[in-house]
Amino acid sequence: RALSEQVPATGYFYKDKKSLLEYHQMTLYGDRVDMKSVDILLKFYTSQYQSLNNLMNSDELYYRKIEYLALMSLKDYRNSREYRLKILNLFNNGFLHQLLLGDIPLDILLSREHLYAITHDIFYTSVFSKDKSIFEDIDQNKLSSILELSLLISIKRKDIDVIMELMCCISILNIEISDYILEISVSILANSQVDNSFFIYDEDRSLLDKIEDFFPKVYHTTLVANMLNKLIKNNANCSEVFLSKRTEVKPDRALELLQNITVESIDLLYEQMKNDSEKYSYRIEKLKTYKEIIAVYILIHLFYENIKTVEKLLVIYERIGGEVKLFRNRLRELL
Repeated sequence: RALSEQVPATGYFYKDKKSLLEYHQMTLYGDRVDMKSVDILLKFYTSQYQSLNNLMNSDELYYRKIEYLALMSLKDYRNSREYRLKILNLFNNGFLHQLLLGDIPLDILLSREHLYAITHDIFYTSVFSKDKSIFEDIDQNKLSSILELSLLISIKRKDIDVIMELMCCISILNIEISDYILEISVSILANSQVDNSFFIYDEDRSLLDKIEDFFPKVYHTTLVANMLNKLIKNNANCSEVFLSKRTEVKPDRALELLQNITVESIDLLYEQMKNDSEKYSYRIEKLKTYKEIIAVYILIHLFYENIKTVEKLLVIYERIGGEVKLFRNRLRELL
């Protein structure tokens, strides 16, 4: 089923106060800004913190502070530049920027909480998709690699919430990712959509006949699906890319294919890149260095618990100067 098909109307999406606020957040990703939703969300922040200074000095997550500033830049348009400069300052000291700079090891992406930190960082720093100028000065290849790796991890978990949020980020930034990763992601989403158009995790399908139990399980995935729907409709490039991926690859088979990254294939890739730089220039630009390629593959194999392959890769990685301590600690946890 094409992702552009209308998912259920969400006017009645009220599970609790949090779900109502999330509904109003979702409305901001369309081609027009719903100022009623902006006012409702700002009213919540005002009731919680009374002032911007109180919020900035609180222990609230930094991307929540960015969210407030993004809302204010939409509300107070005359002072929008001032708010966006404050967003830039927070972003430059935030999680995603540190990850891009290499100050944080990639294995932190195994934490679902940190995958959410990436998506929310992009949602709010882009002012709900209205301004991506901050991301224009960032290494696009590095950002693409992080989003691809995050998708691979979420694909392994069949985590439809995070998959959809990452695809929203890809649409907002209009960034390129590998076709096979996109195809697998769309395939998993298609398989998670049930006849009434809700998106549901496999383990919750038994609740389909019990609306009182079923609704709390699907409200967030369906809100994010609406958000993704709005974004791809407003982005001709992403709309064409997403909606053309009607793959016949089944998720389980696709996951098997992902595990065919072997030590031999990495060595072969390295030799090919050395001997034919023009043909493989895209891959060289994409991951920058052979060391980064090895690190990404180690992380993937760690997640799949391919212990023997990880041990072989660590030997290569250490030989070329890679820091293996974090990876070895993770490997010990698996043994």
